[in-house]
Amino acid sequence: MRFWTWLVARLAVAILLVGWVFSAIFLPDSGKKELQRSLDALKKVNSFHYNMAAAVASQHTEEEADLICSEDSFHRKTHVERTSDSPIVAGIETLRSGGRDYRLISNGLWRRDSSGLEPARMTCQRIAQGQRAWIVPDMAKFIEYGVIEKGGKKTVSGKLCREWKIADLSGPGPPVRTQATSHVTICLDVDDHLPREMLVAENNARWTYEFDKPIHIDVPTAVEPEPRHDTYQPSPSPGLTLSDADEN
Repeated sequence: MRFWTWLVARLAVAILLVGWVFSAIFLPDSGKKELQRSLDALKKVNSFHYNMAAAVASQHTEEEADLICSEDSFHRKTHVERTSDSPIVAGIETLRSGGRDYRLISNGLWRRDSSGLEPARMTCQRIAQGQRAWIVPDMAKFIEYGVIEKGGKKTVSGKLCREWKIADLSGPGPPVRTQATSHVTICLDVDDHLPREMLVAENNARWTYEFDKPIHIDVPTAVEPEPRHDTYQPSPSPGLTLSDADEN
């Protein structure tokens, strides 16, 4: 009896070992495969929304943004509070609509000014090509440089998603697992594979995402008047001419 018990146990271990070797050699990495699915799903999205909160020792940051590809528009608000020896509270709000950029100024009016961001259509082109874009996680970098570990499932904003823990090795020099530049956890929707949440350990930051919301970004109505540039030039008086030399 002992012999058969020992034999069955050895066979079970051998089967598990063969299965592990087969999956490691012949099957694609499940984490990278899921991130690639997410990257491909993002290419089909028209509108993007995120909320972000981050907290380090002396600074708290909150940010939210919307971007609509079909309208070449975006709207981003950032609020920063520093609790150091010289406390600072600052807010930046910019938007693009109707082909122009605007920045909210301290008097409550919008000024036609550079937002500091590229046009939304260019951001959407980057996403469609699988490149890095400020509005979504950098999936391509995580696929190339990430060491990815499968996590559990949870619900974010009513959406069921699975966590993937990533050690980002994209820093300078050869990739070394113990020298990760950041540790990121992304929760991917189990149905459409879109990212629903991203956590970054180094700055205690949390992003939550929504996609294809029915949103519209209007051109602001309270706009600061633009300075007038007077181009009027008086005509010369009759009878007066200019010459290079005295005719006398």
